Amino acid sequence: MITVTPTNACGVDGPERTANITVSSPPDAGEDASLVLCTNAPPYLLLNALNGTPDLNGSWTGPFGPDTGIFIPGSSPEGEYTYTVVGNGACDDAIATVTVNVMDLVLDGITGPSTVDEPGTVLFTATPTLVDADSIVWSIPDGWSWADNDLDPYDAEAYLDSPDEAVIDTIWAKAYGGGCTGDTECLVTELTVGVSREQRRWPLFGVPQPEQRALHHHYRWNTNQWSAGRSRCARTTGPPSTSGHWE
Repeated sequence: MITVTPTNACGVDGPERTANITVSSPPDAGEDASLVLCTNAPPYLLLNALNGTPDLNGSWTGPFGPDTGIFIPGSSPEGEYTYTVVGNGACDDAIATVTVNVMDLVLDGITGPSTVDEPGTVLFTATPTLVDADSIVWSIPDGWSWADNDLDPYDAEAYLDSPDEAVIDTIWAKAYGGGCTGDTECLVTELTVGVSREQRRWPLFGVPQPEQRALHHHYRWNTNQWSAGRSRCARTTGPPSTSGHWE
């Protein structure tokens, strides 16, 4: 409260005047922030991502309208989430934004030959191109080596020199980025150098049909000695059992 006593030109005081002044604390929505999450991360409270000291009585709006403020990777849409704390008195609303990015590290597969007829340099490519990936880590079998023309062994292309002996091996690739790890992808490759078509290992455990050869890395022998596919790649260590059948 403020009290004022007016005085006229003759120095005579007039009656006192009083006024009540209310000072309101301005709302605080915190400060803008960016949030990077892995696809397998648990639900995240967006309030914890804001910088500063945001008030707790605000509300969230996401890419599709009002939001709970709890981001669920794999379910919630990426983008901007706005936190609003309503103003009071002469104070305007306070607004802050969290920009959320979920790391896309999902490889669809590896392109490259499933059959190599002679030793030499072979190109394998992890697909698709992943903008979020900082690196692609390859796992190559014993006997294979990085070719001299492969200047970056951590990108999506692997130039490999094959071994000199016939073998069935598995090439693996996995994407990494933002502290996150993707699933493992693999491709089974058969090196047939010095082996005729009739002498290949196929007769040991059944010959796959042409359509199965075209999708070499998507079929498996049911003894589980070797298989290929998302998140599950097993390398052969010898001829599979002859008691199984193709799936």
